[in-house]
Formats: sequence, structure tokens, C-alpha cells
Amino acid sequence: MLLFHQVIYHLSSSLPLERQIELSHVLDSNGAESAKTLDEATHIITNSHRFEGWQDIGETVSVVTVSFMMRFML
Repeated sequence: MLLFHQVIYHLSSSLPLERQIELSHVLDSNGAESAKTLDEATHIITNSHRFEGWQDIGETVSVVTVSFMMRFML
């Protein structure tokens, strides 16, 4: 089983483009899938506690910081 199996992620637009590309590659390579919309995301990856749509996310969505994700990239 892949590390990020069943993760549907959304990368916050507050992340620099280079970081978004890097994170997408790691996530996709390990079984995650990019969300088509913020509503379908199971995980939101951000560098800020306020990001586009933050006020509309449900309780079941996990908000993860880039610092946390970097632990998996080492």
C-alpha cells in the first residue's frame, strides 16, 4: 500500500509554485490524488492558517502544514 493512498489533496495557492510542483510530485508518486475542487479534498496543504476557502471547509478535512509534509519528503 502506498503512503498517501486515499488522500485527495488541495494545495493552497499561497504556496510558491515551485513548492506546489514538488509536493504534487511526492504526493502523486505515493498514491495521493489532486482534488478537482476544494470541496472534494480530504487534505489541504498550506503555509498559512488562512487560505482561500478556509472558512468553508468541513470538519472532516485535514489541514496540514508544509512543515509537516516536509517530514515525508526527506
